[in-house]
Amino acid sequence: MTRSPVEEDLHRANVRLRAELLCELPTLTMAEVDHKAAGAGAGQAGTARSWLRERRIFGVEVDGTDLVPAFQFDPQGQPRPVIREILAVLPGEMTPWQTAAWFVSANGWLDGAYPCERLDDEEAVLAAARQLADGAVG
Repeated sequence: MTRSPVEEDLHRANVRLRAELLCELPTLTMAEVDHKAAGAGAGQAGTARSWLRERRIFGVEVDGTDLVPAFQFDPQGQPRPVIREILAVLPGEMTPWQTAAWFVSANGWLDGAYPCERLDDEEAVLAAARQLADGAVG
């Protein structure tokens, strides 16, 4: 299937934006997530995939490899409970890349902070996610 010039421009822009996002966003492979979880005594091979299915975390695919943004985990390698809550509130049609971009973009509801920087302020981040889910009015 051949892309139109506009579609090709959009594709190139998306590739560039994803590369920029990955430069700023520490990520873990599924094996690394499993290893960290096992080190905390609560994981084994397949733990990361299970957490993805349960929407306790999210990941993005890069060249056939699933990468998981590291901010989703506590120091013991366990998913932060607020991530599951946020993922439940964000619009269901968001792609994993759109979700990643939301977490690492300045957010007016958080005084310009990135949502991933404010995960300890669960209520504020959840309120910001609800604002996105509610959509724009006007």
